[in-house]
Amino acid sequence: VDHWLPGEGTPVYLPTHMIMPDAALEGILVTVPALRLWFFTNEKNGAGEPQRRVTTHPIGVGAEGWATPYGEATVTQKARDPVWYVPASVRKEHAERGDPLPAVVQPGPDNPLGRHALALSLPGYLIHGTNKPAGVGMRSSHGCIRLYPQDVEALFERVTRGTKVRLVNQPVLAGWKDGQLYLEVHRPLAEDNLDLAAQVEKEKFSDQLLKLM
Repeated sequence: VDHWLPGEGTPVYLPTHMIMPDAALEGILVTVPALRLWFFTNEKNGAGEPQRRVTTHPIGVGAEGWATPYGEATVTQKARDPVWYVPASVRKEHAERGDPLPAVVQPGPDNPLGRHALALSLPGYLIHGTNKPAGVGMRSSHGCIRLYPQDVEALFERVTRGTKVRLVNQPVLAGWKDGQLYLEVHRPLAEDNLDLAAQVEKEKFSDQLLKLM
């Protein structure tokens, strides 16, 4: 199906259930192949009782050759209307394409970081908005994590400095609900070279899942 021109009469399926990754469910969790960010908080309900809350957003990640890294980090800074200090590698790429960039891009409609940015302890990587929302849901960045402007604004207001961030590579997710096994499969990143069928079998028959039957 063509993402931009699916064609009249093409069925479009909207998944309304998602399987959470096999990782610590705290802070920010990014499932890179699924192009999805999760944010977990412990809040109080109207009666003052503790309650876990989870919100999730679609994201754009690093294009091939500019892969978003896996691992753990923390949020180190928060910036409204961020200034983009363009890395030399990005300037070189654009110059070779005949699309030169300045060394510094000030806030405004031409800034690819959008209006909100969260800096990570992974040097050079951010969670940020975008001035090109069509890139969300795709491999479209130079390694940073892009969100829709309204999503990053909502996240920005709730995330604090020091929040843990985990970036995981889990294209195959499985879990049980009401005695039914659910399987969620995403296309692995091209450079990861994963045997998708083997991953599916591993998840379907893992000891962890069998214990839940």
